[in-house]
Amino acid sequence: MTLHSIAAWIAYRWKARGRHGTHSPFVYELVEDVIEGRATYASATIDPLPGSRYAHLLQRIAAWRHYNSVLRVEAYELFEGTFDVLVLPDAKDCTTQLVQDALYALSDGGMIVIPHIHSKAQASASWRAICELPQVYMSIDIYGIGLIFNSPAFREKQHFVLRGK
Repeated sequence: MTLHSIAAWIAYRWKARGRHGTHSPFVYELVEDVIEGRATYASATIDPLPGSRYAHLLQRIAAWRHYNSVLRVEAYELFEGTFDVLVLPDAKDCTTQLVQDALYALSDGGMIVIPHIHSKAQASASWRAICELPQVYMSIDIYGIGLIFNSPAFREKQHFVLRGK
């Protein structure tokens, strides 16, 4: 672990909230039913982050949101078609332009996953810049991964730091 990741972990633990720390019905349900596992969902057949400690969580989110199509992006590329889930490169390699382009390729209600958002100072800075984009209305920090949800229902900019399980 780097000094930055230790400091980021301490800041995360200080800010992270559970379901009672949110005022969003969407996020409350995400925390209660998916993260805390109070609801039962059939396992989704997608594996957006194989080998990751977050793979199971992402499978539960995919089942909860009924996601079918996943695209794992290794580098900047042109997006053809629309997808339910886009897994972008690590935050240190993820640019705001890539996220803006990815948002156009995301289905309504879709999700962008950005791994390792606090692994290095550059990754944390990239994650903060991504959250500040005008097109990003719902961002969720679960320390190891960042989630961006694309939904017309989100009218106000919201950023949540949630405790993972």
